[in-house]
Amino acid sequence: MAMEGNSENLIASDKESGKAVYGAEDKKIGSIERVMIDKSSGEPAYAVLSVGGFLGVGDEHYPVPWRLLRFDSELDGYIAATSAAIG
Repeated sequence: MAMEGNSENLIASDKESGKAVYGAEDKKIGSIERVMIDKSSGEPAYAVLSVGGFLGVGDEHYPVPWRLLRFDSELDGYIAATSAAIG
């Protein structure tokens, strides 16, 4: 299947699992556990963030609207536009 347009900015959603999410002053606040896709539009709707805990025990999960995240290539992770959406 041929793809049109620029595909170098595309990534499989399963590759985002585990990516760090940073808040103010580039402080890590959690990591993406999964990306939820809107079935109607095919666009990412939100990311489920895993926050706290140790080795998956005791962590909390928060849905963060995808529009509030932007990828930072220097951090190789996402920056949340606001930490108020988390917790």
